[in-house]
Amino acid sequence: MRRFVLAAIAFVVMAAPGTAQDRPAVLVTGSSSGIGLKITEVLSANGYLVYAGARSADDLARLDAMENVESIRLDVTDQAEIDAAVEVVSAAGRGVIDRVTATAPGKPAFLFEFGVTMGNPLGDAATWAEVALSDLFTDRWPAVRGFSWWNETWENDGNATHDTNMRVQDVPGLSAVFQARLSSPDLVDRPIG
Repeated sequence: MRRFVLAAIAFVVMAAPGTAQDRPAVLVTGSSSGIGLKITEVLSANGYLVYAGARSADDLARLDAMENVESIRLDVTDQAEIDAAVEVVSAAGRGVIDRVTATAPGKPAFLFEFGVTMGNPLGDAATWAEVALSDLFTDRWPAVRGFSWWNETWENDGNATHDTNMRVQDVPGLSAVFQARLSSPDLVDRPIG
């Protein structure tokens, strides 16, 4: 039976193996500030090629100035930008899950800053979360062993209709999805070991 870990925040840095051509790559969203920026800084300093997602031209330029970082215009609420970012990474021969499992066979992977915002124009947040959590818990990606839901809300530009809210307790239907999915005996919500 596979055990799945729900992490509040966890972070593992492994030494980057091989030559620059063989070095591992990651795609980090929200790289302009906060935990996304810190992850970008730490991984790039440890030799990883970081595809750093951000929205503003100033942030993209600042990220491009960092060693081992390639910025990607990425608004995670815009499907066209998501598709374009995936294409950039794929065109470079760096598929995310396949690359993780090839770089560290048999090692677990964790998904951070995972979430969906209330009012997302691409669909209902509860339905999206149900599908995503089902994929995670049913071994669609067996290397993924844990995730951290981005349970936060913030103001974007002073217009309240543009605010982002990904809090489980605020988004209609989302708490019911989590209660149903997180009641699994295979879920661990505390450190192991």
